[in-house]
Amino acid sequence: MGNGPDNRTLDALRKAAYDLRYYWPLLFASLLLIAIEWPVLSEWWRVWNAPYSYFSHGPLVPFIAGYMVWANRKKLALADTKPCWAGVLILAAAVMLFVFGNWIASASLRALVFVMMIFGILLVLLGVRVTRLLSVPVFFLFTMIPVAPTLLDSATGKLQLQSAAIAAKFLEFTGYQADLQGATIYSNGLPEPLIVGIPCSGLRTLISLITFTLFFVYMVRASWWKKALLLAASFPLSIFINSLRITMIGYAGFWTGSAQAMHKFHDYSGYIGLAICFAMLFGLAKLMRANTFGLPVPDALAEETKPLRPVPMGGVRGAVAVLAILGLAGLASLYGSPISPQTKGRIARQNIPRSFGGWTGQNLTIDKLTRDWLKNGDLLNRVYTDDSEYSRQVQVFITAARNPDAFHDPHMCLQGGGSPISDDKIITLHLDRPRPMTVKATLLETATEYESGLVIYWYTMGPDSMPLTSDVWTRNRANLLGDLSWLILHPTSGKQLRARIESRQFMWYRFSITVLNDRESDLALLKRFIAGFVAETKGFGG
Repeated sequence: MGNGPDNRTLDALRKAAYDLRYYWPLLFASLLLIAIEWPVLSEWWRVWNAPYSYFSHGPLVPFIAGYMVWANRKKLALADTKPCWAGVLILAAAVMLFVFGNWIASASLRALVFVMMIFGILLVLLGVRVTRLLSVPVFFLFTMIPVAPTLLDSATGKLQLQSAAIAAKFLEFTGYQADLQGATIYSNGLPEPLIVGIPCSGLRTLISLITFTLFFVYMVRASWWKKALLLAASFPLSIFINSLRITMIGYAGFWTGSAQAMHKFHDYSGYIGLAICFAMLFGLAKLMRANTFGLPVPDALAEETKPLRPVPMGGVRGAVAVLAILGLAGLASLYGSPISPQTKGRIARQNIPRSFGGWTGQNLTIDKLTRDWLKNGDLLNRVYTDDSEYSRQVQVFITAARNPDAFHDPHMCLQGGGSPISDDKIITLHLDRPRPMTVKATLLETATEYESGLVIYWYTMGPDSMPLTSDVWTRNRANLLGDLSWLILHPTSGKQLRARIESRQFMWYRFSITVLNDRESDLALLKRFIAGFVAETKGFGG
């Protein structure tokens, strides 16, 4: 018989190579789409892999969507693939939104464009029937797209307090003393207070559970009301399980008397909580008799003897139209934005006091990860030490940038650095020098196994102060829209517009102190330091 490959294998390879001619337009369009959206996809990847990310499930979503497509394989193989030229209009609109979204740095528009382009490609190359079959998997991709953490802050705070309250009730019900203050549980039997920080709020569990439940209700065979009930159950279920998880961390403290044991259990308790969540969800589905997994296949299709076959895609005209439009989008992205700043921000270091009022400053090295993350900004990291016998220290971090990409929300970087946030509020600072001003700032309280700290930060542009990172993006978007309007009305005044763009920049001031005495006295000390620092900074808020 010889050692050569089996004839059937050769025939299969020849057939696969022959069939590949049907798929090259989709392959090239997919590669072009990835290349065009690469900056956006890279940012999503960075958010997915950030510590304590709300969207850590993101890398799994494309694979789940791919499975949803595979589950429709029989219907897809037998579906008509007449090109729908309305897809060209969708693609053209997506390209215009793509350009506009890049110009005004809108993450929401970029996300919308990504999905619009997929639908446009499918309509032109595969037709209405196939696009309809793939619409749910495509829409499912929205579950991997990160939402700005600042938009989730209000929901996080409410869930944080609710989870802590339920956990305290669980502990009391099972015979343990638990005093609730805000989002912190105190007890004489605990080696340290049980702080329900933002990572323990339950929002991450809720988002992951909703994502999985959407996939589950799509794949399960059940009536619509059963699917709706399963989806609705994910909300209270996630809160219940998260509260149970916090309770179990408390039990670890009560039973071992060790703060270290509490922290170790905290690190992997999330996986236990998700496992319990999924088990309860499956149990509820089984109880409702909604546990038959797999898409239903019509009788006529089930009896179909016609072999699965590759389907032609859109013809030459459709392929050329898709690739041409995506090529224009790629050229637009290479061209960049005429209204975006071209230079980095700059800190006038000579205006920042080296010492004042008994405080002496020393510059600190900024690690490579921070420099790479905030590469579009000018950074200054300095620690000030007072000359009293206590040698108290305040760390000051300043960033100057014309692009908000240079700013990273402290809610993420503090938690990523191992400092969970236990309190979060907006405060007002009344400063007298160098001129009377009112500053709206954010106050964060952090807590680790060994210490707690206070952080006050805010952003400025000229005389205006902004307490939240989202405020910077809102202000920047308003500036860009104003610049775009100016460019449309004064197309020949490019130099004047460029000078205006380069003349403005955002500043970020962050002041941190470790709590040594008590929270209130150390907070008062930090506010006095800020007042003195601002008074001695030349041109502050100018």
